[in-house]
Amino acid sequence: MPFATTNVRRSNLGGGHKITTGDWTGQVGDATGTIVVQGGVVHAAEFRENLAGSTIRANWSDAAGTADNTRTLTVENIAAVTAGKFWILHS
Repeated sequence: MPFATTNVRRSNLGGGHKITTGDWTGQVGDATGTIVVQGGVVHAAEFRENLAGSTIRANWSDAAGTADNTRTLTVENIAAVTAGKFWILHS
């Protein structure tokens, strides 16, 4: 089960800030996954194994921005996740 996102929702929070949320799945040992968000800065992101889970099940890094004002987050699977939830705060 490679990294995948579903039910991705993007909302404006005001002041130029945005939040992207959704569901994700991944399997330890699979290739890293990516997700692209709008804006030049990623302020915070969290990938959880489920909505109530306190253990973050993915490492993420924020790659350089592009000319079209997007950022790519790379997500490294470190455990099997079948019902994960994520949020990304960006501007």
